[in-house]
Amino acid sequence: MSTRSPRSVVTFPIVLRKLTVLRVSDVTPGMRRVTLGGPQLHAFEHAGLSLPALRTEGFHDHVKFFFAEEGRKPVPPRQNVSSLDWPADGRPISKDYTPVRFDPVAGEVDFDFVRHDRGIAPSWAQQAAPGQVTWIAGPKMSHSHPEGADWLLVIGDETALPAIGRRLDEMPEGTRARVFIEVGEDSHRQDLRTRAEAEVTWLVRDGVPAGRSDPSRPIPMSWRARQTHPVPSGAGTLLLCRLLEWLPDEDAIPTLTEAAAAIAADGVVVLVGQVEAADPDDIDAVLHHLRLTAAFGSGLRSVKDVTALAERAGLTVRACRDVGRDHRLWVLAPTA
Repeated sequence: MSTRSPRSVVTFPIVLRKLTVLRVSDVTPGMRRVTLGGPQLHAFEHAGLSLPALRTEGFHDHVKFFFAEEGRKPVPPRQNVSSLDWPADGRPISKDYTPVRFDPVAGEVDFDFVRHDRGIAPSWAQQAAPGQVTWIAGPKMSHSHPEGADWLLVIGDETALPAIGRRLDEMPEGTRARVFIEVGEDSHRQDLRTRAEAEVTWLVRDGVPAGRSDPSRPIPMSWRARQTHPVPSGAGTLLLCRLLEWLPDEDAIPTLTEAAAAIAADGVVVLVGQVEAADPDDIDAVLHHLRLTAAFGSGLRSVKDVTALAERAGLTVRACRDVGRDHRLWVLAPTA
């Protein structure tokens, strides 16, 4: 399989910006939107440096928000010509978030935060009010929309919803996409704008904690693709998400075997799983990674391990690709 990326990349100088909260609103009961603004969204001078205006040109963009421990003020890094100078005595607390809307004329940029009672960033968003000051840095690069793709597969939970929403909004007209979004409650669904030929499926956990939904539940995707980029599809496709994270071999093999029996001879099973802790600074992610390590030895299964599991279930690995920063996608087909 070719390793050439179908997405072009443009890089930017990393600029630290001091911004002000302009508005706070709830997109849904599960998502809070914070709108930031200020002169430093535009080009500005600082400490003898001429720094460029904010640029964000792709759905995969992210900026760092800087936070402080309770009772302290945030200490952001210092600005260099095109990068940041991090303190030698410890990095400030930072979290990555996707700009969901940027209006350079109005001087506004929106960020969405999942509402829950844990985590320094959601806690900040919960108490954010107009007039408060915050610091962001980035984006440092933007990726273009994939070129040459016959159709796109987009998968994520509410933490990925800001990027998914922006991606759908920016998809060129005529793009074909299948989109699967998991949310905690039915009221957390959003009206997502798009010009694309996108079919969006909402998966509601109904009170089940995030990351604990049934990993063995197959999702039918009966949709034929004209080409094979990045995921081939035969007469039928089953999507299995996060199967390998939570199931030991003795449970994963029967599930894969059932999936193999459910598809046509020219069908495929698309398997998506997290392969490492998504955010090393997030204590929940670290504990999750430790649980994976305890279960599987390394915190993830190797290509060799998954190939062996697939073979025991009557499947052959047709393709394997790392997607995003912490997930892996497998395409499994019935053994001839």
